[in-house]
Amino acid sequence: MKLIHNIKTLYTMVSTPGNPLGAIDNAVVGWDDNKITFIGQQFPPLKKGDKGGFSLDANGATMLPGLIDCHTHLVFAGSRAEEFAMRSRGATYQEIMQNGGGIRSTMRAVRAASKQELIDLALPRLEAMLKKGVTTIEAKTGYGLSLNDELKTLEVLGALQKLQPIEILCTFLGAHAIPPEYEGQREQYVDHVVNDMLPRIAEQGIATMCDVFVERGAFTVEDGRRILQAAKQVGLLTRVHAEQLSHFGGAKLAAEIGAQGASHLEFVSPEDMKRLADASVVAEILPIAQEYLNLQPVPGRALIGAGVDVAVATDFNPGSAMCNDIHLAARLAVTRCGLTCEEALLGVTANAAKALGRSDIGQIRVGAKADLCLLRGESVWDLLYDWSDNPVIGLFKNGIDTSFLLRNGISGKKKTNNNETTESTAHTEKT
Repeated sequence: MKLIHNIKTLYTMVSTPGNPLGAIDNAVVGWDDNKITFIGQQFPPLKKGDKGGFSLDANGATMLPGLIDCHTHLVFAGSRAEEFAMRSRGATYQEIMQNGGGIRSTMRAVRAASKQELIDLALPRLEAMLKKGVTTIEAKTGYGLSLNDELKTLEVLGALQKLQPIEILCTFLGAHAIPPEYEGQREQYVDHVVNDMLPRIAEQGIATMCDVFVERGAFTVEDGRRILQAAKQVGLLTRVHAEQLSHFGGAKLAAEIGAQGASHLEFVSPEDMKRLADASVVAEILPIAQEYLNLQPVPGRALIGAGVDVAVATDFNPGSAMCNDIHLAARLAVTRCGLTCEEALLGVTANAAKALGRSDIGQIRVGAKADLCLLRGESVWDLLYDWSDNPVIGLFKNGIDTSFLLRNGISGKKKTNNNETTESTAHTEKT
């Protein structure tokens, strides 16, 4: 058994009355292989047949589960900095899309890029996420918008999984926008997604989820229903981009279809909230996108009050949230969306796992994966309180110590005094 002891406070994220974060003081955590087998306040007794291991001194650090970013658009190329400037001069997101910018701009860049170019662009983004204590992300397609380019994006995500330790859960978002070759033919493009894309996506086997952008200028509720029903038939979990720019019916659809998650929700109604709660749909609030586009705040307090589980994510993408900082997303969820600090931390751990349909991550409990994040500082609140600081000092994914990578990057290369680089032999076990 492998152990970490002398943990000042362990936040398991297993909520109980009076202890919403499942805090345990002076804790010890143990695991075999990649699963947690022991949680307590004293060393476990040795048993016959126990495997060899080690014990690490946390030196009074705080521990919580590895963080989860449950909504990202990781793979993209090109820049949309000019669009940011255009919005500062009064252009709306919809106007930019209608003039050939927005998603279509990134689509052109992704279609032109090779798989290796997309991999090279994505690796530093993953490295930045790792340094923030992220051990699992969701990543969407949706910038290819053709069968070959959507499959190419998924191949890139599959390759990235083998090159670094963060677990990547893949979502097919072919219904992100209507590509130019289908201009004025939205229904025909939906037919293409349903009849041609989804069977090939399922056959490829990399994506486990399907998402749809239900919004004016994108896809209708009926389009979303067709696509998500077809996705369920080929075994994919379902998700909906809903009520981001207007109240358009996406949240109601998410509840009707039994989606795993509904994201954005700036314009969600009280009736929608009840529907989401009744259908156990997780609300993924994306405060960085809200700020980036200067939208009204997501009613996070009202969602929780209605009984909806709320996850928090970055929505990292080149057009409406060019930021992959999960700490900032959690901080804005508190200051702008009305979440308590406890709720924000649950939003990037246990509830983020729920949004992805996973029960083996997001909590520190016996049987869960040994995804563990160590923080320095007096309390776990430092992660939310000090906006200029990153308190992450240690990270384990599947029980494997990635702390070396926090310091030296995912390339595994370390600078020497002679400004040369040497390959590290540490932490090379496949996760």
